[in-house]
Amino acid sequence: MAFTNKKACLLFILMQISIVAISSGQVRSTGDTVIFSYVEHMPEFKGDMEAFITNEIRPEFRPASYDKVTPIILKCVINEHGKVGSVYITNPSSHEPANAEAVRIVKSMPDWVPGMQNNKSVRVYVRIPIKLRTD
Repeated sequence: MAFTNKKACLLFILMQISIVAISSGQVRSTGDTVIFSYVEHMPEFKGDMEAFITNEIRPEFRPASYDKVTPIILKCVINEHGKVGSVYITNPSSHEPANAEAVRIVKSMPDWVPGMQNNKSVRVYVRIPIKLRTD
């Protein structure tokens, strides 16, 4: 019986350590601003994001079936008001004009539904993939 209690106690301690590790990995602080990676309710794009991106791509970057297409992954912050800010490229193309086009598209996005944590609007990182022609 005592062995089972020790196992349960050890399991409880390991679970607590895991929860602390997960919690600390979800939040980044930039000065006095907290930015979450995951929240109870993630930010939502209002409408069809794929259609928005397709409509925003300039013709010279619009992919066709025979073109070389490169996925560019961007990371941005959706603030507590749903506005896009702090856009970063996490997976850039070697074609610099395509990178600039991807950043332009994300910066031109309309407001999102903000992320929520504990019934409060918060800043949240989101990743957005965009496929552009790079030849």
